[in-house]
Amino acid sequence: MFLLGAMLCFPNAARTLGLRQAGLWLDVGTTTPERVDYVLSLGGGEEIRPFVGASLVKVGLANQALVLQTKNNPDIQDGISRPTQEIIRDVYLVRGTPPEKLVFLDGSPSTTFEESLAVRRFLESRKRAVSLAIVTHDFHTRRARWVFRQSLDGIPVNLVMVSAPSENFRLETWWASKQGFTTVVAEYLKLAAYHVHYGHGLWWFLSVAGIGGWLFWRRRRVGKTSELTN
Repeated sequence: MFLLGAMLCFPNAARTLGLRQAGLWLDVGTTTPERVDYVLSLGGGEEIRPFVGASLVKVGLANQALVLQTKNNPDIQDGISRPTQEIIRDVYLVRGTPPEKLVFLDGSPSTTFEESLAVRRFLESRKRAVSLAIVTHDFHTRRARWVFRQSLDGIPVNLVMVSAPSENFRLETWWASKQGFTTVVAEYLKLAAYHVHYGHGLWWFLSVAGIGGWLFWRRRRVGKTSELTN
């Protein structure tokens, strides 16, 4: 976040290049994946993610599609909106995916981390090496890859990230629109929060804070010693 803010002080050309690279850095996926056993379209982007997943099944790049059961929020319980898994299922079916190629996973996840745990439970039951394509928006691929690598550690799986395009902005010019700016900044904050909460980011933070505190204490001590000497 500090670096993003610092870029605003750069000259126009350098600022544009830096902001562009900051957006593209989030995208670690591919649009031309290899053939996989399973494809999973993550929740939260039903307008495009399941369509990409269904396309992979249709052209033979994915053998089966995983569909996660999701939690029912108040709108779903009141009949205002439909469950996410039903929307994703219907997209796959309408786009030509045979029903027998859909595999429904339990777990009712509400975050990327919980989705990865549901996938881990499923893969543990396979008892063999598999390949899995994760479909999500391009700006989300880096965080999703990190989360799934953490959760699937020890599982024999070849993980492939597939980038779905964002609807209203491009990563190359994310700062030029309100939605792009909000989305990318929020994604950096989420990425940092995930590293702290689920990874070793907290230890890095404490280590840096400890070193900084020691250097500050030592500098003050040296300064006081110098004053006494004088």
